[in-house]
Amino acid sequence: RNIMKNPISLCTLLSAYILFSAMPVSAADEDERHHNAHTHGQAKLNIVLDQGELFVALETPAVNILGFEHAPNTTTQQAVLKQANITLSDSQNVVQVTGGDCKLMAQDIDMPFTDKHQENSEVEHDDHEDHEGHTDVHAEYTFKCANESLVKSLNVSVFKHFGAFKGIDTVWVIGIHQRKLHLTPDATKIELR
Repeated sequence: RNIMKNPISLCTLLSAYILFSAMPVSAADEDERHHNAHTHGQAKLNIVLDQGELFVALETPAVNILGFEHAPNTTTQQAVLKQANITLSDSQNVVQVTGGDCKLMAQDIDMPFTDKHQENSEVEHDDHEDHEGHTDVHAEYTFKCANESLVKSLNVSVFKHFGAFKGIDTVWVIGIHQRKLHLTPDATKIELR
């Protein structure tokens, strides 16, 4: 991904990287994270709210979105790929923000088996596919919030649109506060305040 095309989120991306890499992790959490690096039905959602910008990044095995992790072989699979791209292109299908008057400013959907994914793979080392044939989808959204202090919650709506999701490990950072929560189809709301 070329983050220079999206200067609004450059500061937020750098802040997110620094904050998430500095988060204390227990040995048990590290073992679990390594074991669940690519687990079907599971995903990761990282959220940073800082200086009026809300950054949301979803990382998930492609099977959760597409139902497969290989290049589409049939017209049905090609249609699934196209529809998944359309669905993820609407941030409301992934996360809904309550409060703060937040407007979507930028998004980056890195969907395997698309022209954009191939371009990204040629430009940088492709860490979305490992040597065992696992493929991931990355979706990033940057919102500008008129009143950061009024951002109350997020509802993770991806469960409604892609039935293969069973759980999403969520980490969020607001200022100096860090939290984590495991979401399920029956528990999709993140109370930020």
